[in-house]
Amino acid sequence: MKSKQIGSSRYFTFAEFKETVSGSSSNFIREPRQTRPAYTYKTGAVYEGEWKGGFRDGKGVQTWPDGAIYEGEWKDNKAMGKGKFTHVDGDTYEG
Repeated sequence: MKSKQIGSSRYFTFAEFKETVSGSSSNFIREPRQTRPAYTYKTGAVYEGEWKGGFRDGKGVQTWPDGAIYEGEWKDNKAMGKGKFTHVDGDTYEG
């Protein structure tokens, strides 16, 4: 699943992407993947899952304040690979 439109979207925003990458090592590829405690973004979104440095990478779940949820694969801090996005109204997209 690729990220939705950046800018006007309330999901998968550039602000969230940039928030955890700041100060992160440019050699994050060498860093081991690890599971960390839940991280709450300034937007109110919460991510639980695997990280490589400041990047969401591996399997994880992100929940937004309105109740929308993405559960699936992350790569380089972006929702990428297999995943399921559940909209607030219960409508889902899997891919």
